[in-house]
Amino acid sequence: MQRLAVGTVALATLWVTSVFAADMAVKAPPPPPPPACVWCGWYVGVNAGGSWNTSDVTFDPVLSSGWQFAPTGLPALSVTQGSPSLHGDGFIGGGQAGYNYQTGNVVIGIEADIDYWGVKLSRVSPTFSYPGAANYFFTESVSTNWLATVRPRVGVAFDHALFYGTGGLAVGNQSFAESLTYIATPNNVAAGTISQTKVGWTAGGGLEYAFTNQWSAKLEYLYVDLGSVGFTSNFSGVTFQNLSSHLTADIVRGGINYHF
Repeated sequence: MQRLAVGTVALATLWVTSVFAADMAVKAPPPPPPPACVWCGWYVGVNAGGSWNTSDVTFDPVLSSGWQFAPTGLPALSVTQGSPSLHGDGFIGGGQAGYNYQTGNVVIGIEADIDYWGVKLSRVSPTFSYPGAANYFFTESVSTNWLATVRPRVGVAFDHALFYGTGGLAVGNQSFAESLTYIATPNNVAAGTISQTKVGWTAGGGLEYAFTNQWSAKLEYLYVDLGSVGFTSNFSGVTFQNLSSHLTADIVRGGINYHF
């Protein structure tokens, strides 16, 4: 009987010990990791799209010299005839790099890009006539082939979607040429050309969506103003006219970014 009691106590002790050991072996699950910061850190990417370009050309005759031979009303008329707005579209595409910082739903960052920018605008005017003056016509051309921008970005994130505004510096080369030709005297051409790298400004906004933690796609609009370039041309050695071109563009482009 005594042996039965001792055995019972031993079995009970063994069972209680195993139960406690099992409870101790089951650990509490670790807390879930904090959500990843979708819009944090450095990124690089590529972009491509289209631009709709406008060049406002200004023709300003120097009335005190070069127009002395012309009828009185011709200089004023030629200001309108020689000051067109040139329009055209083109391709734009290149690469960008930037950095984002996210606090809550607010995303602050900076982005720089450099793109090929195919702007080619030109015109040959109709032939104009004026009583007492030789018939004449104008030609103009405006072009550029690259654009770079540096822009802060400020946006609001809704999970993996980011709506942002942006604006900053725009830099590009602007080439401009214009001529005035008198048909009766082909050598009497007042013409000139200029090519300059201009610093202007840009502003716009877009939507970017992160479809993984490392890849995102964006659609963006930018308005670009590269300012004016100009020159003074001569006619038979006499200062004849001041000419300038003011280049602006509406740009829509898509892009893909890789986030480090």
